Amino acid sequence: MRAGADDEPGANGALLGRGELHQNPILIAGVEDIDDALSLIQQSGGQIVQGKLPIPGVGWLAYVLDSESNTIGLFQAEGTP
Repeated sequence: MRAGADDEPGANGALLGRGELHQNPILIAGVEDIDDALSLIQQSGGQIVQGKLPIPGVGWLAYVLDSESNTIGLFQAEGTP
């Protein structure tokens, strides 16, 4: 399964085993600046469940809860501001 072109950043269909954060499928949204996105989420009353994590050679990932307690992932590709 391909999730995009090989020259585009992203997990490209990667699957993870179930864990504390991954009880259900999680939508991962690409953002230009993960720090700004996390700040905006907190200011809007959202909750950060896993802060910014480096993915060496790829970018950064974080997990948040939306207003309906759904977990959403945020991804910033390496090389973006």
